[in-house]
Amino acid sequence: MKLRYHDNKIEKLCKEFHEAQRKLGSVVAKKLHAAIAFFEKAGTMSSIAENKPLRLHKLQGDRQNTFAIVLGSQTGFRLIIEPLQENGQLFKDYSDMALVYKNAKTILVLEVTNHYE
Repeated sequence: MKLRYHDNKIEKLCKEFHEAQRKLGSVVAKKLHAAIAFFEKAGTMSSIAENKPLRLHKLQGDRQNTFAIVLGSQTGFRLIIEPLQENGQLFKDYSDMALVYKNAKTILVLEVTNHYE
C-alpha cells in the first residue's frame, strides 16, 4: 500500500522510531512501527482488515469515514487512518465496506491518539 501522511508531525512519528519512542513510549512506538511496516507490505486495506490483532474498525460521530487500528490492547493508543481511492480522493460511499477495502490501495495516516484521554 501507499502511505500518505496528514502532516509532518505524524510522518515523523511513523518514520523515526526514536521520535515515536520519545513521544509515545517504547511499547506504543514498537506497535506503531510494526503497523506501518505491515501497511507498506499490504496490497489493499483488505489485508489490514484480515489481520485481526490490528482490530481495524470504522469510527463514527465526528470521525465518520475514518478508521482506527489498535496499537496494543492494553495501551489505549490507536492509529487513525483514512482510505483513499487510486486517484488520491476520499471515498464518497462507505455502504459496501468490502468494496472500499478492496479498492483502497492508499491510506492517509491522520494521527495517533490515546482513546482514553
